[in-house]
Amino acid sequence: MRTLLMLWILAFSLLGCGDKASTSSTSYWIKQSGERPKTVVVFIHGVLGDSRTTWASEEGKPGWPEIVLSDPLMPRSDVLAVGFRSGPVQEASNIEEVAVRTLGFIEDEGVFKDYDNVVFVVHSLGGLVTKRALRILQAKHPEDLQRVKAVLFFSTPAQGSDLAAMAQWLSSNPQFENMKPADFNAFLQVLDNDWQSLRRARTVEMPFPRVFCAYETLSTATFKIVPRSGAESACDNTPIAFDRDHISIVKPVSADDELHKYLRKRIVESLDPMLLQQKVSVKFVKSNNQLLEDGGSLRSGEQYAIELAARRPAWFYVFGVDSSGQVDRYFPHSMAAAEQTTPNTSIRIPEDPKKYLTLDSTTGIERVYIFALDKPDSSLASEGAAVGDQAREKLDTTLKVFRGAYVAPRKPDSSGETQLSITGLSATDVLMFEHKP
Repeated sequence: MRTLLMLWILAFSLLGCGDKASTSSTSYWIKQSGERPKTVVVFIHGVLGDSRTTWASEEGKPGWPEIVLSDPLMPRSDVLAVGFRSGPVQEASNIEEVAVRTLGFIEDEGVFKDYDNVVFVVHSLGGLVTKRALRILQAKHPEDLQRVKAVLFFSTPAQGSDLAAMAQWLSSNPQFENMKPADFNAFLQVLDNDWQSLRRARTVEMPFPRVFCAYETLSTATFKIVPRSGAESACDNTPIAFDRDHISIVKPVSADDELHKYLRKRIVESLDPMLLQQKVSVKFVKSNNQLLEDGGSLRSGEQYAIELAARRPAWFYVFGVDSSGQVDRYFPHSMAAAEQTTPNTSIRIPEDPKKYLTLDSTTGIERVYIFALDKPDSSLASEGAAVGDQAREKLDTTLKVFRGAYVAPRKPDSSGETQLSITGLSATDVLMFEHKP
């Protein structure tokens, strides 16, 4: 009898002390007007929750998804709130089934196709669903996983819950059984092992997804549903305690609520382009649209263009030192020194797609010096007036100053696309090709 009473207290506690149980699987979008943003925030609720009431502090008031959309201090984002059936007694899908279906739904909605940055905000069981879904995504489409910049867990029972273990005896909802304590739960053990593997697979070049965790310190009714000992702890920062119960920990009342401020700061941090190690690729494109490959050469009078692409926005400075030793500043060029007013992720030299650089009659080795810097540099913007070996030596010296090391010239690789060497925060390199008569 005592166990039965505890189970019903649990059910009503998780429902928000009397809110109606959700059996809805309704999901919905709220989007910015105008041009589509680069970021989408995906909300996934927990057991006995739904896509709307889980996140709302009071009926009729804006929920967390609406707060995210309207906050001017947030990165401009669309919002997708995912729903699935999860009642206290009724039959429903288990966590594996919810995860597979949720991932398929998110993919069908174009989340990984239409947005560069994806952020997950997940509550309780929703965190377990998300961990499993992202592990499946990693196996199927690892390139899409790199779009997931952050996952924020709120009171996710990574180690299971004693209350869920009791609830499974009176409920037909298999989600309770999936959340029984990890010591007796092979599903949670495998899920945690897989999640740890996913996190270990991150690299300096690809450090995503970032992972942040928060947990409740107050009891819901008479129970602390997910205490620190059971909450998700595989995080990039120390798990944060909020003086909220299991229900209110995902119900900020406004953009000034500490919950939302915490969320906003973590999202801003995760979208910082400086988290990405710089990487720049360069292509020499001939006038017939073929790439100059390893061992290739160009003849006097032939034409080519230079195409650069950076992993994160950069200030580009590109110089050509021809066979005679003459230095030309290719970008920004002399007639438009201010043409780069903001950092770019790609440029073409010349900018006009109908124009090309043309080789003169002086044969030998052509060098192209490429700087991709995190900050603009006025000295490089005006470099290139000197001529001869002294100018080449000057550029080499400049290279040492900016990079802290000499970067040896090398030829384009066999694919025609060369990945520039990475030293420090900015990528710089010198490429060369043979100029024949």
